[in-house]
Amino acid sequence: MRRFLESLTIFIAVVAAAKFASMMTVSEQFMSPVWLPAAVCLTALIWLGNRALPAIALSTGFLGWVVARDNGGLALGSMAASLVIVGTAAGATLQAVAGRYLIRRFVSREAEVETAYQFFRLLLIAPAAGLVSPIIGVTVQYFTGVWPAGSYWLYVGNWWLGNFTSIAFLTPLLLGLRRGSSGQSTALAIFVIAGLVVSYELGASAERQARENWIAQARDSATQLTGIFVRALRNGYGDIRAIELLMEGERELAQAEFDAAVDTLRGNREGFAPAVLLITRQENDGTWPI
Repeated sequence: MRRFLESLTIFIAVVAAAKFASMMTVSEQFMSPVWLPAAVCLTALIWLGNRALPAIALSTGFLGWVVARDNGGLALGSMAASLVIVGTAAGATLQAVAGRYLIRRFVSREAEVETAYQFFRLLLIAPAAGLVSPIIGVTVQYFTGVWPAGSYWLYVGNWWLGNFTSIAFLTPLLLGLRRGSSGQSTALAIFVIAGLVVSYELGASAERQARENWIAQARDSATQLTGIFVRALRNGYGDIRAIELLMEGERELAQAEFDAAVDTLRGNREGFAPAVLLITRQENDGTWPI
């Protein structure tokens, strides 16, 4: 019964952490800069030992299926969905195992982060600890069609950044809740929350800058394309103002303007494809029949 409750707690904690992290998603191309389940899985494995592995695999496999369903439209019983579930669970579980080993090997044999020196060493090993899940999970999801072609390294980088931030800043807080005093826990919580906020703002700022650069590039391309299109019309049809005059609907054309536009288009109609010229004149009742 105790193990069942532990497993249920881990499952709920991982899914809730993923839901909360998804609320911080910057865009479809830039996922949450703080992937909270990475720290939750790592902390659960450190606290409970290997008996936490089945719950970690089950909860992260469920998250993999959610991603496959929402982004790839994969049915639960399909082969592709099964591969995504297994790959995501394997990546997250192996990452927790690797993270526990690295913390015990290079930070503290008791897997505690209680001093500034230990926290600094955690920052050094966090990039490696957060790389396992993206490499395995994104690889499987990419080849099953969950993510669009050509975006492999983009999603690996985004996922890795979220894991690194979560392991580096949230794991010390979760580990400190077990033995730390209230004052120490409060100070650590303030520091960690500040780090998470800064990380999110940096991610959002990077996404905004990328979007602004893309919009500026698109605007320049559109301007160039418009210029090419206008020159092509002038070369093929002559005075483009004649086309503009005949297509305007916001004001009435003077007879001289209308006749000049029609003459211009008639003079260039050999270049039309198809060679058809539609002419409309305003009748006395105000209508413009063609």
